[in-house]
Amino acid sequence: MPSSRLQRTMATLQANEGYLVFKQLIDSLMEHVVILDTDGTIVAVNKAWIDFSLRNFGGKTCNMEGINYLSVCEHATGPASREATAVANGLRDVLCGKFLEFRIEYPCHSPTEKRWFLLHAAPLMIDANIQGAVVFHIPVTERMEAEHALLQSETRFTNAFNYAPIGMALVSPEGRFLKVNPSLCDMFGYSASELESMRFWDLTHAEDLDASHSHFQALLENRVKSYRLEKRYVVKDGTPIWGRVNVSAAPDTDGRPLHLVAQIEDIDRQKKLEQELTHLATTDPLTGVCNRRHFLARADEEFYRSKRYGTPLSFLMADIDHFKNINDRYGHAAGDMVIKEFSKIMWACLRQSDTIGRLGGEEFGILLPETVVSDALGIAQRIINAMAQTVFDQGNCTVSATVSIGIATLRENDVSIADLSKRADDALYTAKNTGRNRATVFREKD
Repeated sequence: MPSSRLQRTMATLQANEGYLVFKQLIDSLMEHVVILDTDGTIVAVNKAWIDFSLRNFGGKTCNMEGINYLSVCEHATGPASREATAVANGLRDVLCGKFLEFRIEYPCHSPTEKRWFLLHAAPLMIDANIQGAVVFHIPVTERMEAEHALLQSETRFTNAFNYAPIGMALVSPEGRFLKVNPSLCDMFGYSASELESMRFWDLTHAEDLDASHSHFQALLENRVKSYRLEKRYVVKDGTPIWGRVNVSAAPDTDGRPLHLVAQIEDIDRQKKLEQELTHLATTDPLTGVCNRRHFLARADEEFYRSKRYGTPLSFLMADIDHFKNINDRYGHAAGDMVIKEFSKIMWACLRQSDTIGRLGGEEFGILLPETVVSDALGIAQRIINAMAQTVFDQGNCTVSATVSIGIATLRENDVSIADLSKRADDALYTAKNTGRNRATVFREKD
């Protein structure tokens, strides 16, 4: 039962004309309000508390005045029993004067809904003595649910980030790594702390820096929302690797990039396999120069580029003289050696922009972009001289060979690379028929 002094005080209040105002005041509050005596017995509640209690008891009416609130908490069962015990202990500390207030957030679910409350208790003082406590229940369900949803979202993101099989990173607009996942650390061989002291482009291969900066800047300036790029990186031990990076911007409230989200996938093995397959598909296996198919494709490109920009283009057709005799006399191994060494001689006489293709057997095509006929003739003569001066060591014997070259240059009325190659082939035929070991420029009389 309520303590006699508090009971008398409440009776005095109720008899007073101001009690109605007091009751109307606490009943108007959305918070649940209960007044306890020093034993924890309820002596007064507001309307919000009554409504709350009715919902907890399934709509049954109950008179809460005279019920010991501490006892209800101590005998609570179910998932919220731990918090109920903490509430009882905290209220006792307030009632005995140990603390001037007590606060706790705890669940108080009904059969039909989940609810959370902030409980706030303070001593009820009469004539400077503690005569009970005033307890407020403040609903915080919406905030708790929002926080719970945010926590779940953060947990999902953290798990997806940490356990992603590809490298992931959060990057500042200045390019600094803010957060990296274990896969990124494994990919580059750095620890998380090492990466987080670096910039995004510190890992980029020097030859790919310009493209990387250009895409990064476009993202910062909102010219693109994201970009995808295959580029080379350098791992901690200095080894270059290929990676596929996807980068998107997470904007702030003003639409400016708050940070960038980068996903980096190791495609080094795939890229090297692609390069190997491309090499096999485009390269002659014996000499390493272009095979016939790839050479003709390159020749088409150079033909149309020269036609478009009006630049000169020369075509050389080269053939090793009396090659059948070399095979018959020294064997096919010697013939293969001569072909391989001839390829090296041609490369030594040409520029990086020139293209060599093995068209079949001992016959080669050479593309000389932006080269007039006089310069093409000079290059052909260097190749012929170098070949004639070379002696190929075959172990138990030496082999020598010469080469004949036909030369043709682009004409205004040419419609395809076939026109150019046909004239070069005709010029080669002339060189063969006029003594070999020479270069011949195509002329109409040929």
